[in-house]
Amino acid sequence: GNGRPPHDRAALASAFVAKAVLGLGTTKGLVERLTIDRALRRICGFSAWKKLPNESTFSRAFSEFAVDGIEMSANVWCPAEPSDICLREMKHTYREGNRVLSLLILETAAPLVYPNSGWEDEQSHDSFDQFVDNGQLPVRS
Repeated sequence: GNGRPPHDRAALASAFVAKAVLGLGTTKGLVERLTIDRALRRICGFSAWKKLPNESTFSRAFSEFAVDGIEMSANVWCPAEPSDICLREMKHTYREGNRVLSLLILETAAPLVYPNSGWEDEQSHDSFDQFVDNGQLPVRS
């Protein structure tokens, strides 16, 4: 049919991870690197014979990954988890490219119980509660 060609989400997700791991500060830098580095191109899952997606396709996909995360088998990060458990990895790469913040979410894993840890009867009081206790109410725009 007509319209833009579909791009392999797995290859784009791999490139998203490669950009952070290699410390490439811009999407343009990643596309340039994929253009000249055949091994990286293969590792990410892009065909050596097909044209790479353009920079805007990478940027759109990366924006989606940053919001929705990348779903994978949990045993990629947690080898003890069963292979049918999914994990969602949410990443934020800082503008300077020198740090990456990752949040790993095991959405369907059973909660872990630590008997006699002292947390059983503890009331939860998180950062949000501390802000509210200090009179700093959330602002909605």
